[in-house]
Amino acid sequence: LSHLRVPMKRWVTLFFLSTLLIPPATYIVPNFLNLKSFGMINTYWAFWLPAAANAYFMLLLKNFFDGIHKEILEAARIDGASEFKSFLQIAVPLSTPIIGTLLMLSFSTTWNDFYWPNIVMTEKTMYPLATGIYRYVIYQTSVIPWSVRFAVLTMAMAPPIIFFLIFQRFIIRGLSASSIKG
Repeated sequence: LSHLRVPMKRWVTLFFLSTLLIPPATYIVPNFLNLKSFGMINTYWAFWLPAAANAYFMLLLKNFFDGIHKEILEAARIDGASEFKSFLQIAVPLSTPIIGTLLMLSFSTTWNDFYWPNIVMTEKTMYPLATGIYRYVIYQTSVIPWSVRFAVLTMAMAPPIIFFLIFQRFIIRGLSASSIKG
């Protein structure tokens, strides 16, 4: 965590930050090969795992945990809690705003993604909505009228908007808390 004394902690943070400079198109093939070697192709894990393992999310979490005062964790250690127990009982409950923010960001990016599921999912019943819309509504040249296509696209936009409106206060609180160091 942020409060542990880890050798070369700044270099590790700089490494995660530098991975954000790599364009996502360059690691599509290595991600696919890794998931294939683990036997995760055509599973939901192949869709969600690369979305959750994100350097940007790690940096947001690190900045949030940097903002948790050391005195709170030291008080838990004085009371006899181990590092892991103080993390679970102190830091995790305090981090609900940033976890909610990361869930919302992950949900919105994976909801709209159609390219990656086209690569890792071959079973038609497992396609997410964006991929299914592309394959069965947009790609159909003359079968479906344009008004129906736009109606389907409008309905597909509704869940992320509703999700954002419901969890808006968590998202704003999580992003503002991760940006302020105190």
